[in-house]
Amino acid sequence: MAPITVTAHCKTVTPMLAGGADPWSRFELRASEVKSALRFWWRAFRDFPDPQGMFREESKVFGGRIMNAHGQEQAVAAPFRLTVAIKGGIEYFKPGTGVQLGGDVTTQWGDGIRYIFYAILHHTGRIQSIHARTRGRKVAKEGYSFDLTFRFSDAVLMAEVLRALWLLTNLGGIGARTRRGAGCFRVLDFTPPLTTFQLDDVPEFHADHFENPSAFLEAGIQKIVNKWLGPSKTYTTEPLYTAFRPGVSEIHVLDDPTVGVGQGAVQAMDAVGCMMKKYRYINPWSEASAMHAALHGSTAPTTITELEKAQMGLPIIYNFRGPKDFGKPGKPTIFAGYTAQGVDVSGGTPDYGHEKNADRRASPLLISCHEWRDGRGYAVVCHFPAPLLPPGQKIWLKAKNVSSHHVCDPPTSYAYTDKLITGTSKSLDKGFRCLNPLWTRPGSGAPAAATGATSALPSPPASTPPSDPVARRLFYLQKAGHRQDGLVWHLAEICGPPIVQGPGKKWPCRLWVLKAGALQALPGKWFVRAKDVPSDESDRFCQGTAFLCTIQKDAKTPNLSDDVYNFRRL
Repeated sequence: MAPITVTAHCKTVTPMLAGGADPWSRFELRASEVKSALRFWWRAFRDFPDPQGMFREESKVFGGRIMNAHGQEQAVAAPFRLTVAIKGGIEYFKPGTGVQLGGDVTTQWGDGIRYIFYAILHHTGRIQSIHARTRGRKVAKEGYSFDLTFRFSDAVLMAEVLRALWLLTNLGGIGARTRRGAGCFRVLDFTPPLTTFQLDDVPEFHADHFENPSAFLEAGIQKIVNKWLGPSKTYTTEPLYTAFRPGVSEIHVLDDPTVGVGQGAVQAMDAVGCMMKKYRYINPWSEASAMHAALHGSTAPTTITELEKAQMGLPIIYNFRGPKDFGKPGKPTIFAGYTAQGVDVSGGTPDYGHEKNADRRASPLLISCHEWRDGRGYAVVCHFPAPLLPPGQKIWLKAKNVSSHHVCDPPTSYAYTDKLITGTSKSLDKGFRCLNPLWTRPGSGAPAAATGATSALPSPPASTPPSDPVARRLFYLQKAGHRQDGLVWHLAEICGPPIVQGPGKKWPCRLWVLKAGALQALPGKWFVRAKDVPSDESDRFCQGTAFLCTIQKDAKTPNLSDDVYNFRRL
């Protein structure tokens, strides 16, 4: 059979971190990086009785090293070729070159994306002197186009790789920080069109025939599950590696972000970062406070018997403030006071110098950000539980002071991650208009996934807010209607971090109002005080969070300050 050549025309929808031998100085989208991502998603939705069987089948698709019949390791080349071509130019963010933290990204990224990219804002991954002009890692701006050209040996191989490409496109991304929404892209079309081939077991790459993101995603994932795992397969035990297993794993869709800046997939990524930052800050409190006290007292945090936060992966680097400043916002004074990683204890005592100590475990929470055809953003949250550490290892809280070292058990549940997704006032779902569970795990705390096709979910109402920020403000004010007391509704957007004043705090915001049917911005900054907002609402406040308010407390009381009143959630 003659080789088959197919080109996928792609476009990025969130900022991308990719590179070769020196990623700090040069952005490079390489075929090997794309192949690696395809291999990951192929593995994640396959199941084999043993690792050797997986490696053997995987090598037939992606190449690799396997044991031959003589018990010798043998290199196997990939049976398909992949080339990557950038179409047009790429614009870059260049962190560390401006006059503020992050340089030019500070004004173009919201709090959430800055949080996700914190480690690459500067070489050391921490706040440096602005005047040092320490450069961070170059980041490709969203919106650039590239082609992936595949040359397959046969149609069966083509279908196998295209299924992996569908998963990569809709659940993952390319480059670094892809588990937090970076490097996401979409396939615009193919040359030749995929309709040229008989590909019954490959999901549709276009969502034109689906009512909402959840319907599109469930249909595609279910088609792949039917082909690779079986239509009715349910699991009760975790896989040995990060992988999807119905009954154990979870997939949720967070639709239409209500916090964050930007639009489309970028706003979805910012919303994810905003809520994750809020949820993870000094949480769990007991773990952080025990480590803080141990560092300043030259003791060990012996009250920590298992490290709950490690559910999100390793290592965890803990930065702390001074002895009397625990829990207070501000720049840390002790960087990497503790680092959580694995340590071998199979010999009965911790072997801190063991060559196989696990210093890294990727997060089992994978988040990919996209935008629907109407421009609104959405995030796909995959939670794929698997063992955190190899057998015979525990968690080592490695301290700067040797006397403060501590060894504890890995977490025995996924409650911390479950509550990050939903269940608290700072969970991810509080940054979006709705959460649609596609697959859930018993006991996770998430609402059960609907039985039957998710395509039965209702379509978003015709009054869905537009994705353009200006049009969205106008939409909300037009929809707000009139107040019975005669006060005029204003639209407020949080524009900075909270300011602490004594026992209370307030958030700066910008205001807009309708004048003769047109949108008009009010001059200066206004403030919304914590006492005037329900606590579960202020918990989700971050840059870009919008709400309705008035600039008078009531019709009889003139406003002599720059405060806003009568908070109403959109």
